[in-house]
Amino acid sequence: MSVPNACGGVHPIKGMSVGIGVPASERICCVCRKEDAQHFCIENDSYIHARCALEFLRSQQGQIIIEHGHTVRLDFRAETPLP
Repeated sequence: MSVPNACGGVHPIKGMSVGIGVPASERICCVCRKEDAQHFCIENDSYIHARCALEFLRSQQGQIIIEHGHTVRLDFRAETPLP
């Protein structure tokens, strides 16, 4: 049985030290490879867009987050609209 661990999920970078001072051009999404990702995936130490999270969770790496019971918190208001 998996034990939930809130430290390995996906969270908005607002309020996290991981996003402080990191320019949008360096916050590259681990799924779509585009910049200005507003969330952070602690499990694999990478940035991610909220709109890319579902695709990520369907992947083998994303399944680890689900199986471990990690928290996934998405804030679509933080996302830059697509052009």
